[in-house]
Amino acid sequence: MSKETLLKREFTEREVQRMRNIVTKKTGDRTSIQAGYESQVKRQEGDVWDEHGKTWTIKNGVKRTVSKLAKFKDTNIMPLTCPQCNEPLARQSEYVKHIYKLAHKCPKCVTREETNMKLAGTFDDYAKNMYFKNHKHILDQTEKEFDDFVNNGFEKIMSETGEVESWDGKGLTPEQIKETKQWIADQRAKIDTYLDIK
Repeated sequence: MSKETLLKREFTEREVQRMRNIVTKKTGDRTSIQAGYESQVKRQEGDVWDEHGKTWTIKNGVKRTVSKLAKFKDTNIMPLTCPQCNEPLARQSEYVKHIYKLAHKCPKCVTREETNMKLAGTFDDYAKNMYFKNHKHILDQTEKEFDDFVNNGFEKIMSETGEVESWDGKGLTPEQIKETKQWIADQRAKIDTYLDIK
C-alpha cells in the first residue's frame, strides 16, 4: 500500500478564494464578480412589495418576507409604553394587559377618557354602545356555532361523568332550527335599531 497524500483535484480560483475567505473569517465576501446586472428597483427601509407571490419588506437592513399574521401580531402584542401617554406597560398586571387588548392604551388613559365623558355627559351613551356592540358580537358567534352544529354536528363530546357521547345537529327539527334562527335575527334587529338611533 502506498501512502500517497497528494490531492489529485484541481481547484478553481473561485473555490480557492472561498477557502481563503473562510479561513480569514470573511464569509460574506464575494468569490466572483458579476458584470452587467444592476437591480432596477432600489429598496429602502420599510418598503413593502410583492414579488413571486410573496410580500417582502426591509426591516433593520434585512430583506424578509411579511408574515400573514403580521397585522394580528402588531395589534395583539403589548408595546413597552402606552401609545398615548408613554407610560411603561412592561411587566404589568393581567388587568393592564386586559385593558390594553380592549382599548389599545393604558388604564390611566382609559380612566381619563371615561372621566372626561362623564363630565361631558356622554358616558352613558358610550357604555350602552359598548354593551350592545359586545352583545352583537356574541350573537354573531352564537349564530356561527349554531350553523356549524346544524351542518356538521360534533364528532364526540365527553359528558360530566366521563362518558363519550356522539352528537349531531341532524336530530333537530326544522321548526327548532327556524325558531332559533328567528330568535337570533330578532335580537340582532333590536341591537341594530338601538345602534342606528344613536
